[in-house]
Amino acid sequence: MHFNKKILNFLKKIFSVYTKYDWEWTVDNPESKKTKTNWKSLNDEYINVNIDVDKVWLRLNKKLPMRWYVLCIFHLGFNRFSYSSLKNGKYGFNQGRLVSSGKKRFRVVKITNGNYPILCLSNLQDDIQIKELNIYPIPAFFAWIKIRNRLKNFKKEFNINFKNKASMWRVYNKALATTQSKVKVASYSSWIKKIEQNYLIANQKFDKIYSNNFSLQKIGSFDYVNDLDWIIPFKEKDLIPNWAYYYYYKFIKKRKDCLILYADEDCIDSFGKRYNPNFKTEWNRELFLTNPNFGNAWVISSKVWNKALSLSEKSNKMQDFNVVLLNCIYLCEINKNNYIYHLPLICYHSRNSFLNESTKFPIEDYSLFLKNFISYKWKTLGEINDVRINKLKTGYKLFWSVPKASLLSIIIPTKDKLSLLKKCIDSIFSKNCGVDFEILILDNKSENPNTLKYYELLKDEFKKTINIHKYNNAFNYSKINNYAFQFAKGEVILFLNNDVEFISENWGLELYSNAIRPDIGCVGSKLVYPNQTIQHAGIVLGVHGTAGHAHKYFRSGKNGYQNRISLCHEVSAVTGACMAISKNKFNKIGMFDDIHLKVNFNDVDLCLRAMKFGFRNLYLPEVLAIHHESATRSVTKGYQSLSNEYEKMILRKRWKKIIENDPLYSPYLTLLNEDFSLSYRKKKISL
Repeated sequence: MHFNKKILNFLKKIFSVYTKYDWEWTVDNPESKKTKTNWKSLNDEYINVNIDVDKVWLRLNKKLPMRWYVLCIFHLGFNRFSYSSLKNGKYGFNQGRLVSSGKKRFRVVKITNGNYPILCLSNLQDDIQIKELNIYPIPAFFAWIKIRNRLKNFKKEFNINFKNKASMWRVYNKALATTQSKVKVASYSSWIKKIEQNYLIANQKFDKIYSNNFSLQKIGSFDYVNDLDWIIPFKEKDLIPNWAYYYYYKFIKKRKDCLILYADEDCIDSFGKRYNPNFKTEWNRELFLTNPNFGNAWVISSKVWNKALSLSEKSNKMQDFNVVLLNCIYLCEINKNNYIYHLPLICYHSRNSFLNESTKFPIEDYSLFLKNFISYKWKTLGEINDVRINKLKTGYKLFWSVPKASLLSIIIPTKDKLSLLKKCIDSIFSKNCGVDFEILILDNKSENPNTLKYYELLKDEFKKTINIHKYNNAFNYSKINNYAFQFAKGEVILFLNNDVEFISENWGLELYSNAIRPDIGCVGSKLVYPNQTIQHAGIVLGVHGTAGHAHKYFRSGKNGYQNRISLCHEVSAVTGACMAISKNKFNKIGMFDDIHLKVNFNDVDLCLRAMKFGFRNLYLPEVLAIHHESATRSVTKGYQSLSNEYEKMILRKRWKKIIENDPLYSPYLTLLNEDFSLSYRKKKISL
């Protein structure tokens, strides 16, 4: 039933019902006397949240009469630990509760003195979209019924006197306050105080001037350096903190094979406030190639620098920092005895934020240069076909060549669940694969007559493309795929779950062309849930004690930390739900562990073994598919649950060192979730 505006406003006036359009919002603390509060009308758009903004205040633009109300809030965004606190005016007491995203949350509130209610949403990790924010009056007797019913859930935690209303109201507020998540989102300013400053105080020595060991090279005014061993490129007006020189010197002195060192960095405003930290990982070559905002904090050997300048001068690009840096990286990469190191410490303050309008956008001229550079010089990366700016304009998309006679072998283990399998098979044919393919369906004791009929239809219609093999033993994901290996005719194998549905074109070409590159191991894709939130964008080790999917539950259209969701980059592991690898490398690595990791973590184990063999595992954002996660298998319980715990134990024991320190994840980011939020984890820097 639809009301016109006049009737709706009349009802609001009579019954004091207010919706989200009656609220205003701000990220400026209204209780602060230092800043002027800038209130904005609340609408359907997302409110931007970053590492320095973890709170949003909302104010009702009308005074409320004194009485009882119910407050209802429903919001979207990756904010599982958000907490709401309603104040009855500026100085009222807090009436709060946990308000996780994606679910309607209610609580009884009491308005006194006819004030403007102010609602604070805190502990935010992601941009937030308020879908519903309603406050409506209720009779006092109904309020006490709601309070009494809610308190029944807290009998064990609190001594409640249900005969005393004042006591019940106090306990109600106290009980809901305890629902506040113990997971606190760390702000950057507090991280600087708790982690960085404590480390600098404990470790830095001012025994001499260390900046004399480095030649500062202003970008745009490069020159050859013969009097010092190291150079530091910098942009005009950017700042290099004094401690950077000390730690650069100590770090390099201990590592004789170091030719290039890069560090973490942040931004600084005209008042000296630091923000937007860029916490990096150990060397990630693919992210460097695709990300124009990889970083500004570099220390480069003068020998490498001079050679790179000479190479750049030949192409008339001696003053182009992107080109000079690419030559520096190339000179180190082709000599496997020389290393590129990462110093996990903030050593550079940029005046321009790499996460706002001043961010460096990819350049057409550089994409052409990069293509020719790889094609004629850096051939060990693979046979390049093209380099373009990606669709989201966050970086570069590298296109790799494939042989004319290329065959992709797609292995799909399945048991019944015909609707899922059919979607999977249909998507393979409807979305252009980009290369020739064969499908190997491994049937694990299907019983549904409709499934068996479907198999017969596939045999008749696609007899040259689809082969169905029976696997009549107990479910063992690793063993089924290892068994299917012998039937694969293609040079590249794609392990694919039956609940994966491709929604992008040329998915096979992307997977195949990267999998056949000389030093690439396992190649994964961007998987989303049916609601278009991310299920997988690579795997981060150590999350939840073992491994977690990067940027899980983020909106598919978001770019993520360091734009990683939208850029091809190296990861420690990718999910086996959609994983490609060359047949030769799979055989060389030793296939899946079908003895100890029958169901879970076999994909992570395979990827880590690939890294041990010197291969790099890749995440490809351009390969997009819907994943109806593990819909074929039932929920683990009983024996299956014990098996899952056993496999966790095996993985932790086998890969303890790398799980505790994922080289492709910053040590300063959280292991409690997959959202790349800041944490207070401490990193021991070996000097």
